[in-house]
Amino acid sequence: MRLASFPRAVLFVPILLLVVTFPTFSRAADSKAPPRLVAKAPPPAAPSVPQAPTADTSASKEKPVQQIAQADLIGAGLTAADLIDMAQEYTWQEDWQQARQCLQAAAAIDPVSPEAAIALALEAETYAREGNQAQADLLLSQARAACSEAEVAAFCDAVQAWDQGLTSGPSASLEQALSLTAQQWKGTFTGGWAALRLAEHYIHLSDLDKAVAVCQATAGDYKTGPIAEEALVLLAGTVGWVQGNYPDAIALYQRAFEQVKNPRLRLRALVYTADCYMSMGDSSTAFALIQSIETDYGGRPGLPWARIYRVKAGRGIGRWDVIVDDAHAFLATTSQEVGHRNVAHRSLGDFLFIQGRFADAEAEFSAMVSSPQGTWGIAEGYTSLAECRLARGDLAGALSTYLEAADIGVTGDDKARYLYGAARVAERMGDTAAWNGIVARMTSEIPGSGYTARLAGQTLLPEPGVQGGGQ
Repeated sequence: MRLASFPRAVLFVPILLLVVTFPTFSRAADSKAPPRLVAKAPPPAAPSVPQAPTADTSASKEKPVQQIAQADLIGAGLTAADLIDMAQEYTWQEDWQQARQCLQAAAAIDPVSPEAAIALALEAETYAREGNQAQADLLLSQARAACSEAEVAAFCDAVQAWDQGLTSGPSASLEQALSLTAQQWKGTFTGGWAALRLAEHYIHLSDLDKAVAVCQATAGDYKTGPIAEEALVLLAGTVGWVQGNYPDAIALYQRAFEQVKNPRLRLRALVYTADCYMSMGDSSTAFALIQSIETDYGGRPGLPWARIYRVKAGRGIGRWDVIVDDAHAFLATTSQEVGHRNVAHRSLGDFLFIQGRFADAEAEFSAMVSSPQGTWGIAEGYTSLAECRLARGDLAGALSTYLEAADIGVTGDDKARYLYGAARVAERMGDTAAWNGIVARMTSEIPGSGYTARLAGQTLLPEPGVQGGGQ
């Protein structure tokens, strides 16, 4: 017995409007959305003289999150396929809490069905993405117990291999497992899922040729339907993210947008087209492309994620009225995409700084600084936090902020930039010992930096009790 077929339907619920289901769950069925690929470049800096904003100025307050209960989802008449499709959109924006609600509701409709097993396996992936492999393995065991069909077993094996790869990194064994599953189950939900994950695997390895080949082959194998559509969107992302060929990526995204029917994939193609324009320095075109997303995609799970890209585009043209509302909307979700949360915090912080509300701005920048190391936005958070403290006249606080930033594992010019900022604050404070210590550290640790050269060639402040200049 093949996995049950999912009928097409358009359903409406109060929170999430327009949910489109899979065509079938076996032959030419939908796949789940791929994990986020690679971090994008930082958004454009805010203009020095922004337009006067008309947005709500309570920018430091996050609005409460409206939760979706499993009973509400099932009560709305959504099928397992609807719920799994909805979960994919939440998974894309790393909103694990809402994705699990959808997947748990899908599994509860018929606990011994293939669809329930698939939902449990996909829920397992959300835990693996958070590093909780024990919970992921438990759910995979439950998935296998829920349905003994061969395709379900193959799907669970592929998900387990993928989950382990999320923890240990890409490997030859993962490539082999995904490739074998994609070939053995070609034309099914399981085969399509494995093929798209295989393309993701090559993207993680920055192997453009193989990633493109898999995307093209998958689009050809499935021809129509969400698997083929997702392969087209992923192909464009491969050319854009891995190769950095934004003009070609834009053309591929536009082609995908014309052919794709699934609204979550259409939204993704539209937003990433705008992102390509931003990467090319054209924020005006990017903003124009996604300006109407709230009208066109209102109520979709992916809308808050899309709005953070409108924040990035809006920063480039000074649209603070839109920026503040969009940043609030994203922060009101339970998304764990820390890089995007930092974009929102930075934007609200910049808005508050411009208004002279330095304490409120500090709260936003402090949220960025508290992110895990390696997350985009930490460097910008430290710099902005130091500027806030300087604006308030807290020189000691600014000096401490710069020195803390220099000690978080940064290297090269990033480290030099922080130490240079610290030296300038020490100079304003008249702190000779701090100045001399910072310059000596820069000369020793980063002698080749232009920042070091600027300071090393200057006359140092005299030590206390010493008359005249230093070196």
